[in-house]
Amino acid sequence: MNEKELKTRLVDRYMRSAASMQELEVFVHLYQKGELDEIMHAYLDEQIRELPDQELPRRRWSRWAATAAAAVAVVAGGWWYLSAPEPAVSVLVETQPRETKEIRLPDGSVVWLNGNSRLRYPEALSGESREVTLEQGEAWFSVFHDSRHFHVLTPDRLKIDVLGTEFNVRLRPGETSVFLEKGKVAVSAGTGRREMAPGDLMAYDSKRGHMSVSRDGAAEWAAWKRDLFVFDDAALSDVGKALEDYYGIRVRIEDNLARKRFTGKVSRKNLDVVLQVIARTLQINTARRDSTVILRK
Repeated sequence: MNEKELKTRLVDRYMRSAASMQELEVFVHLYQKGELDEIMHAYLDEQIRELPDQELPRRRWSRWAATAAAAVAVVAGGWWYLSAPEPAVSVLVETQPRETKEIRLPDGSVVWLNGNSRLRYPEALSGESREVTLEQGEAWFSVFHDSRHFHVLTPDRLKIDVLGTEFNVRLRPGETSVFLEKGKVAVSAGTGRREMAPGDLMAYDSKRGHMSVSRDGAAEWAAWKRDLFVFDDAALSDVGKALEDYYGIRVRIEDNLARKRFTGKVSRKNLDVVLQVIARTLQINTARRDSTVILRK
C-alpha cells in the first residue's frame, strides 16, 4: 500500500468515525499541513455522486457544502479533543469512625485525617496553585514549603491560603475551626479575610458568615494525632460533639448539663473508659443505648 492509499484509508476511517487515537493524531497533523486536501475533496465529491439524481443542482450544491462544513467541523473537534487538557483526576480518602490515616500528598505535604473524615485532592497536585478539599471531619496539615501556594477548601466556602506551615482544620455543622501551630495562613470567606499567627484559633460561623480569632494552646488540637482527647475547661456540649465526631455515635445531654465544664486527658481507644472518666470527674451518670450515649445527673 503506497502513501496515497494510506492517506485515503486514513481519511475514510476518520470520516466514518472509525479512526483510533493514534490515527486521529496523524490525521490532524496531516490536515493542518494541507497534505489531505486533495483526498478530502475527492472523498466529498464521491459523497456528492452518491446523492439521488433527482435532486436539483442547487440542492446538490447545498448538500455538498453541508458535508464539507461537517468535515471541517469534525476536524476542528478532533484537534480540540487532542489539544484540550485531560480532566483532572481526583483522589478521595475517607476514614471510618475510630480510624485515622496519614496521607502523603504528591507535593510532599502530609495530612493526618481524623476519624469519620473525608479529604479530596487532585492526583497531580501541581502548578502554581495547589488545592485540596476537606469535605468532612478533621485534618492536620503539614504543608511542604515552596514558592507555590497551597489552599484548603471546605464545603462552607471557607478558603485557607497556606505557605509552609502546620495547622488543624475541623468541620462541624455550621462551624469550621482552624488552629495554627506554626507558620502563617490567611483564611477567607466571602469578602472577609483574616491572617493568623501561631497559636491563633479561628472560628467561622457559616450561618452568620462571621469569623472570630482567639488564642489557644496546641495541646487540645494536636492531641487526636496521639489518639488522645484533651479538654481544657470545655463545655460538656463540646465534649459530646467530640465523642460524636470520633465514634460516630449520638450524644444526648439531659438535665441542663450542656454548659457544665470538663477538664481532662484520656485515651480514645475505649469509649466506655472515656465515659467513666467524664462521669467520675463531673459526678454525673452515663448510659448507652445502641448508638446513643446519654449524659445525665
